[in-house]
Amino acid sequence: MNARATFSLTVLLSLFIAVVGGVLAHRHDRQWDWSAYSRNTLSPQTVQVLQSLERPVELLAFYRDVPGDEAMLKGLFDLYRQHTGLLELEFVDIDRQPEIAEAYRVTENRTVVLTSADLQVRAVAPGEAALTGALLRLLSDRPPRLLFLSGYNGASIQDASPGGLSQLADFIRRQNFQVDEGSLVGVRAIPGEIDCVVLAAPEFRMGEREREMLLLYLLRGGRLFTMLEPLGAADVDSMLIPWGLRAHDGFVIDPSRARENIAGPNSSRIALALRGNPEHPITRELSVPTLFPIAKSFESIQPPPPGIEPIRLVATQPEAWLESDYSLMAFGDARLDASTDVAGPLGLAYAIRADLRRFRHGDAEEGLTSTLLNLRRGAVDFRDSTAVDTLRAGAAELTTALKEEARLVVVGDVDFVNNANLLVRGNSQLLLGILYWLTDQESRVALPPRPNVADPIVLTERQRAWIRILGIGVGPGIPLLGSVVVLWRRRRWL
Repeated sequence: MNARATFSLTVLLSLFIAVVGGVLAHRHDRQWDWSAYSRNTLSPQTVQVLQSLERPVELLAFYRDVPGDEAMLKGLFDLYRQHTGLLELEFVDIDRQPEIAEAYRVTENRTVVLTSADLQVRAVAPGEAALTGALLRLLSDRPPRLLFLSGYNGASIQDASPGGLSQLADFIRRQNFQVDEGSLVGVRAIPGEIDCVVLAAPEFRMGEREREMLLLYLLRGGRLFTMLEPLGAADVDSMLIPWGLRAHDGFVIDPSRARENIAGPNSSRIALALRGNPEHPITRELSVPTLFPIAKSFESIQPPPPGIEPIRLVATQPEAWLESDYSLMAFGDARLDASTDVAGPLGLAYAIRADLRRFRHGDAEEGLTSTLLNLRRGAVDFRDSTAVDTLRAGAAELTTALKEEARLVVVGDVDFVNNANLLVRGNSQLLLGILYWLTDQESRVALPPRPNVADPIVLTERQRAWIRILGIGVGPGIPLLGSVVVLWRRRRWL
């Protein structure tokens, strides 16, 4: 075969490969997102929501004639359409078609109205998080109802300061939760329509009647999300013991290299959990680090009380420890004292499932009565006998209509979801996993839409030094060394 024939055959083969490759790529579209936490593709939670759609949803987007804004929404919509054919998008110019905007009561630019059957939900300037949240609200006839308890000088959803929880309330409302705040003072019982009670960092003691209401709510199949702080209300710590959990007295110090790399060199009071427990629905999909500023830790009581199953969700690095000297909480050089401190890894969050069938009144062998008697006899260290009497009274009031299980989640920090830290790393993902599990929505436990926040790389001083050495010394030195080697081998020509 001569050169011309070889060249022609090569060209034909190249064209054939290009055409076939193009057809295959068009029919079998694939993409890979290698960005941090896959920020350029839809989150697993969004995909779950889209795959659960059973009826058409129309998106009416009220946008002024700004091509860039429309292009962003259109690109996001195209990603959604890859997972369902039940979405339709139509743009309406809010200035040129004011009558349509007035009919839908839209006054703000970049508002999207989602309509399905006779239901309407709107989202303003929606990214993935807001749009998926709107779909969730549209799909649910009754959003789960959360009650944040107030009156104990804890964190408040009304507080817009960096340490408040106002952004938390807005965030979970967008995820289709109804959020209320109220007190147990002066009420007879926690309403049955409350799906989950949230106790956020109480500092004051709860009254005896309030503790009784909370415990009866749990023993009837209620759900409780408790976020505690070092130096918080001791009576709440003691209430955890009948549920198989003991709170440590102290705060976490984390000197680990991983924490330093993520949070900075001067942040040893921030506890880092690199990943979650893959065996629990809350943290099965959690592979993003979570950060807990000034946290307390817990341990499960062994053996746990009958019918109680406490499971650790996240833990510190092995290098962390529980510091017992509270004078070092703000400042000071904390060092591990093996005689008084507890070495890591330390449990920062636990999920507890209680089989209430084992707790029915009259089941003296394995039920609540025998469990409380064992606690009182000292089989488990119990510091508050009042709570034992309260639980005993509660057991006598239970009825045959009792639900089969109660669920509790305890986290040793509230600051991980305050206004300053909610969108840091995987904190919001852990929060949503907790709330979905507590409200029996395990099918929705997946990574939520990623917020568009800065995610800087924080380097330690040693890592900076190595970068300087490699960049200034080793990098430029390699070509120079290569030149020397070449000259040495060709020295006979010099």
